[in-house]
Amino acid sequence: MQIPDPWTDCESLEKTAELTGFDMAAPNAIDGFSSRIIRAMDKDIIEVIYQTENTDEGEIRIRKGVGGEDISGDYNRYAEISTVHVDDLRVTMKGADGQISLAIWTSGGYADSIGLGGSADGVSSGEMSALVAAVR
Repeated sequence: MQIPDPWTDCESLEKTAELTGFDMAAPNAIDGFSSRIIRAMDKDIIEVIYQTENTDEGEIRIRKGVGGEDISGDYNRYAEISTVHVDDLRVTMKGADGQISLAIWTSGGYADSIGLGGSADGVSSGEMSALVAAVR
């Protein structure tokens, strides 16, 4: 027996807001990534996935969900963990060798995350901070 897929694909972030009862802002496009998938899980999480033409090359997953727990789905152990401020947000960044692969934060009763998946290289703290600033 197969477990049903909890995600609902959506054509826009406005549609995810209708399904979840909250909204999220995310970039329309990210350089180097050719497609964007928008989806919602019940009334709990909105997710936007940016993928390259060859999905094995990597992806960026941006999530927003109700509550204060880490919703990234990234259970890796990272050698480097730091906390930075992006505007009024306190963001935990995780990675290795000076490259950030995961950013997590909470704001206004919601948890947010940006994770690089697949074989995508990490990005600098400045690049991740710019992505965090674009997500609201």
